Order: sequence, then structure tokens, then C-alpha cells
Amino acid sequence: MITSLVTILLTLSAPTIERNFKGQASTPEGSPTYAVEQRETWGTRGWVKRDVIGRQQDGRILFRQRITPGNRAAVPNIEMTYERSPKKFSVVWNKDQVELTFVDPSGATIKNTLQEPPTNLVGPGGILAAIREDWTLLRQGTTLRWMMIVPPKADAFAVRLVPGNIETVLGTPALQVTLEADSWLVRMFAPSTQFWIDLKHQSTLRYRGIGAKDGPDGAPMETILEFKPDALPLVPPER
Repeated sequence: MITSLVTILLTLSAPTIERNFKGQASTPEGSPTYAVEQRETWGTRGWVKRDVIGRQQDGRILFRQRITPGNRAAVPNIEMTYERSPKKFSVVWNKDQVELTFVDPSGATIKNTLQEPPTNLVGPGGILAAIREDWTLLRQGTTLRWMMIVPPKADAFAVRLVPGNIETVLGTPALQVTLEADSWLVRMFAPSTQFWIDLKHQSTLRYRGIGAKDGPDGAPMETILEFKPDALPLVPPER
């Protein structure tokens, strides 16, 4: 409630600008799977709302996301719903606590409350903020350690972000980083996620990991999501 009120006040007190752009998801083999349509609303103090729609190749909506600022930049409020499935999840601040809800495709619900969120907590929609906060350390080769909210578990788990090399992606220099379980034992079974972060804007050029679309077996597909260098997420608009 408090966060929602702050968002409304920011929206009303400052002229807003909308950024509209798209990303394209595909299989590792290069077959397009869905498009990601993003609409960011910005005030003079920063972004105030992010609306994301995943649209399948035939134009049907796959999912919707609404993201608003939370008590911490790396843990925004987020609600994600699927158009043709009971599956959904949410991360919501309630005063100083974080409430997590996940509903699986069968409709079964898991709820959990992080009553004392750790200081290094990172949530869905907050990874770029966490990367930017320690950008200098990443560029120096330092591995970051977070507690990451995992929606299907409605809980947070220890992960690490390992910086790699500078690579050219879509004609743009980018830092490759790998998000993986902090435990070597868990890493043997849990998949990792890779990001390519644009050096100029510190924003996502490419993502490779679990996507929003399920395969024929019902398991989430491995996905590559790319954004064009002139249309990247969470880049403040020019005024």
C-alpha cells in the first residue's frame, strides 16, 4: 500500500515520458518463440512503472508483467500472469517485509513471507539495479553474491554473479556475466543464466537462460532474449 502510494505521488508530481520498445526471444538454435513488448513510464526522479507483454509468433499474448518500485531498487514489486494458464507469481513489499506468491500450472499455490529480507536480496526485475550498484566491482573482476528470489520456490536462495569477458554483441561491446548457484553442489544440477551487459548504458543486450514459454514437455524452454542497442531496458529517456 505504501509503495503504491509513493508510485502514484511520483507519477502525479512529475511529467512522465514513456519508452516503448521490443525484444525478441528465440531458441538456442535461432528459431523465434515470442516477442517482448516493453513500456516504461519515467518521471523526473526515475522510472515509476514498467509494463511487459510477451506475445507469441501468431500474435497471441503469452504473459503480462507489471513492475513498480519497491523499498529497494534491486527488489521491485512485480506481478506476472499467463494468459492461458493459472500460472502466475508476485513479489510485493508490505511495509518492511516481502510477500511471495507462486501459482503453478495446476493451480497449486505457494506463499511465503521474507520477514527480514537480507540486505543483498535481489528479485525478478531487479537484476540490472543490483548489477549497476556494484558495476565497478564487476568490471574489476569481482564475483558478487546475492540472495535471489526464485519464483517457483517462493523463496530466496544463495547465488553468485561471475563476470566474464568483454564481447561484441549486436555490434556493441558488452560484459558477459553468469548467474549461478553459489553452492558447487547445487551448480551440478541447477542451470545457470548468462547476461551480456552493454558497457555504455549498463543494460541487457542479451539474456540466455530459462524463458517464459514452456516446451512440449511442459518444462520452461531455454531461451535467448535480445534487445537492440538503441532500445535497451531501463535506460533513462532524454528530456
